[in-house]
Amino acid sequence: MIREGDVFLDLETLGLSPKDSAIYLIGLGRFNHGSYEIVQFFAENEQEEDEIIHAIFPYLTNASRIITFHGEAFDLPFLTKRSRQYHISFSYEQGKVQYSGRDIESFDLRKAIYSLRRILQFPHYNQRTLEEFLQIKRKDDIAGKELITCYKAYMMDEDPLKRSMLLDHNRFDVEHMPKLFDLLQYRNIPDTNYTLTSFSSNQQALELCGTSDLSLPVPLSIHNLGVHLQFFDCGIKVYIPLSNGKMRYYLPNPKDYVRLKADGQLLPKALAASLPSSSYEKVDESNCYTEVSINSETLNPEYLSRYLKQLLRQL
Repeated sequence: MIREGDVFLDLETLGLSPKDSAIYLIGLGRFNHGSYEIVQFFAENEQEEDEIIHAIFPYLTNASRIITFHGEAFDLPFLTKRSRQYHISFSYEQGKVQYSGRDIESFDLRKAIYSLRRILQFPHYNQRTLEEFLQIKRKDDIAGKELITCYKAYMMDEDPLKRSMLLDHNRFDVEHMPKLFDLLQYRNIPDTNYTLTSFSSNQQALELCGTSDLSLPVPLSIHNLGVHLQFFDCGIKVYIPLSNGKMRYYLPNPKDYVRLKADGQLLPKALAASLPSSSYEKVDESNCYTEVSINSETLNPEYLSRYLKQLLRQL
């Protein structure tokens, strides 16, 4: 979560390589007595890069952590190499920023959110996609791929509208980064205890409903192992497909099981040790399951709660 002393940082550059591409805009954000303050440093031309890089460091003097979005792969290494050109003692290496002999922790929001991809299942993990999921709006924002062209045009004509568009895009990035921390709440889903409140079945599916104390900012709908799961604030709905009155119960640790070729039975690998290796095959996460009949033994809260807990742990 966001802490005292955090500084949010976002760069706009004239290319992907720091060898021959300058930084033309740097945005910083920090909380001051509960209010989020943003400062921006804009280079009117490439020759002013030196000035804007020097200008940000007073803001990092007391920083305990630098927060970026994809910054450990791009912003921080880029800033490191550009700083060296101006003999500034700033460097990033192995999750730590060093400035004037002091270590500053780094936190890459995209990296943290991307680690939840089995749970979130977004098509992309760029900042705009994440903002759209959280229903965060940008007003009249220029597309990222148009920024370099816009800046080069601004250097030619000094059009204040272009300058404003460039500043707005960077400001949106910095302004919205703290809001993306809400996505980290979804990492608690696998370990959350859901209380089953109802269940019902027909020939096609078994539906489970439950509650929890896990607060989520936006409902999430995903699929895992053929099961449809809907998570919402303090609740869950699960739709389990049935085939011939049976559901699939997926087991953890597929490496500990094999499946017999003759009848498709799933066996612990230890029990198959005495069988010819040609009589069974390895299984993976997608087919490490047993088929369970829907009957009075399985249609009870205790059994279904265990099933749900096991399903969530595999996210």
